[in-house]
Amino acid sequence: MQLQHDGRYLWVAAARDGGVVALDIARGMTATVRIATGRGSHRLALTADDRFLLVTNQDEGTVSVIDVAGLSKAREIQVGKTPGPIAISALAGTAYVAVDGAIVAIDPERDVPVARIEGVPGITALGITLDGRWGFAASHCRTE
Repeated sequence: MQLQHDGRYLWVAAARDGGVVALDIARGMTATVRIATGRGSHRLALTADDRFLLVTNQDEGTVSVIDVAGLSKAREIQVGKTPGPIAISALAGTAYVAVDGAIVAIDPERDVPVARIEGVPGITALGITLDGRWGFAASHCRTE
C-alpha cells in the first residue's frame, strides 16, 4: 500500500491479478479505479509531487508507471529480472529499482532506464535520504 503525499488516494497492489486500486480517502475509501499492471509481487513508490505511481512487476521484469491525475497507466519500462525494492529521489526526479544483481535508475517520463549500477547482489531494501542526495541499499549477501 502507498498513501499519496497529498492524502487523496491510498494505492493498493492486487498481487493475485496484477494491478493497483486507487481508494479515494475523501469518499470513505471508495475504490475509484483499478489499473492493470504486470504479474507478480509488487512494490509501490510515488514521486514527491504525486504525479506518478511506480509499480514493480516481479514476474515480468517491468515497472508500470501510473499517471495519477489521469488514473491510467502511462508506460511500462523493462528493468530486468525480478524487480524488488524501489525508492525515489525527489532531488534527481529518478526512481531506483533493485533487480537481479543491480540497481536500475528510471525517469518516470521515459520509456527506457537511464542508468544501471552492476554488482549489487541480494538487495532487500532501498532508501533515499529526505534531501534526495544519498541512496542506501541493504543486502543480505556477505562479501569476504
